[in-house]
Amino acid sequence: MDNVTGLIRPVLTSCCEVLASLTLKTKLVTSVIFVFAVYYKTKVSKVPKLVCKEGKFKNFLIKNVPEMQEKFSPLWLFFGSVPQTVIAAVIRSKPEILWDEVEDVDLPDQGQVHLNWLHMPKASTVEREHKPIVLFLPGLTGNSNSNYICQFSQLIGDCDYRQVVFTYRGMGGKGLKTAKTYCACYTDDLQLVVQHITRRFPDAPIMAIGVSLGAMILSHYLSVAGDSSGLVAAMTVSVPWCPFASMKTLSTPINRMLFNRRLAKALISMVEEHSHLFEKLVNLDHVRKSDTIHEFDESFTAKVFGFDSLDHYYSSAGLADKFQRIRIPLLALNSADDPFAPGHSIPVDRIGKSENVALLLTERGGHVAFVDTYFAPTYLERVFRQYVTSVFDTPMPSTSM
Repeated sequence: MDNVTGLIRPVLTSCCEVLASLTLKTKLVTSVIFVFAVYYKTKVSKVPKLVCKEGKFKNFLIKNVPEMQEKFSPLWLFFGSVPQTVIAAVIRSKPEILWDEVEDVDLPDQGQVHLNWLHMPKASTVEREHKPIVLFLPGLTGNSNSNYICQFSQLIGDCDYRQVVFTYRGMGGKGLKTAKTYCACYTDDLQLVVQHITRRFPDAPIMAIGVSLGAMILSHYLSVAGDSSGLVAAMTVSVPWCPFASMKTLSTPINRMLFNRRLAKALISMVEEHSHLFEKLVNLDHVRKSDTIHEFDESFTAKVFGFDSLDHYYSSAGLADKFQRIRIPLLALNSADDPFAPGHSIPVDRIGKSENVALLLTERGGHVAFVDTYFAPTYLERVFRQYVTSVFDTPMPSTSM
């Protein structure tokens, strides 16, 4: 014991001498760093919650998506919802994806959507007919050139899957042909796209990945289609579960300035390009004055899609009372601090009773961000790849659905 004490005493003495020699400013900085490190370790870096009814799908995820059992540790200086969302847009690389086919799909109402395809040139014709297909649905103003879509595409580029991006009406540099665009709960176009893909490749399994608004469209489609969705599995990223809650959080000053106003302007620009199609349908002056997404939805989206009011549209677009009808395995990745989908709006308890829908909920992560490294792949991208490859390369559980 005396030997141990003799060894420790000089170390403690040296530490005390070092501390005594520090300036007050250095002591304060050191204290702040220490407190921050303790806070980060205990309150920020945490294992996400996997919310799903006990059963085959939950067991499948635990076995095949190991990333969801690891701590999500967002970047030290960027762990808040706004910093996460902003830094993702800044540091997420955009690989150059050479989509080798752009297919125009004509719709029954004379409208048109577009599919950007990435095929597998090395596979034989017979092999290609059976290869799995990953269908991407981008966010509100996204397309095949969005950085998250390109990053997803690169991540599974070695998997020999066919990839296709659903480009909504009027997006991706393609003009509108009719006075109809897209909205959170309009699923007719997606239904036709899935049917078109199935006719073209009848022997290929299809899974879909929806991001933000694309996640809302996908979720609504699955709830309506039931057993006839034409998909084997799906994943949503940062899906807004309740538009009313999204409207409230996006109206705070910082979110309004950084996200809400910018997205509203992008939507207005799309309408401006095709104003001749809408001049008899909506009040274009009111549309042009929209300063937020919900003002745009009130003056444009709700009217174009025949809703009585903004409340009627947002009530119809909510997912809390619809996901129970989903009949295929769906993994929903959300962050509790998402400014577009705040945690209190997520029906966690109801999801916990679902055998088909699993919620992977992080406490931090922002919107379509989940950035824990300055270099790809991030947490989001690792979960995405593990889930997609497990769906196609591992027998999926038969659910009671």
